Amino acid sequence: MFFKPVNIRHALLRERELSEKKEQSLLQETAAVLQRAAENDRAVLNRLQVPNYTSPADLVLYKYDADRLFSASEIHRICTRYRLRFLESSFFKNDFPYAAITEINRLEKDNGVHIEKFKLIAPPDMFKLEDRCKKDPLLFCPGE
Repeated sequence: MFFKPVNIRHALLRERELSEKKEQSLLQETAAVLQRAAENDRAVLNRLQVPNYTSPADLVLYKYDADRLFSASEIHRICTRYRLRFLESSFFKNDFPYAAITEINRLEKDNGVHIEKFKLIAPPDMFKLEDRCKKDPLLFCPGE
């Protein structure tokens, strides 16, 4: 005889168990990947929102779009022309779009870097002042 006797019901039950274990394993792996992605997103958002007073290290990027790289003088001229502010991201009082967080994650992954300090351009009313009474506004008047 070519085949040994098989209890089909037991074979089906074993097959179901294996299938359920595979599904469970896949679900656990998926949950772990999503958890890591969420933790990365929270870390980036935290770095965007929390002031970083350390001096920025020279950032070396290997993979980037040259059309998205601007000099300090170009940024300064545009901010002056359109009355915009170029400040640390920690002063930004609106929500950061998820697309920005995704782009930061992609840039860091592609270049193997960890970016700590961010700045952004926005209209003045989109930034919050640190201490309205003591630090931020300075009033000057002409003198002799």
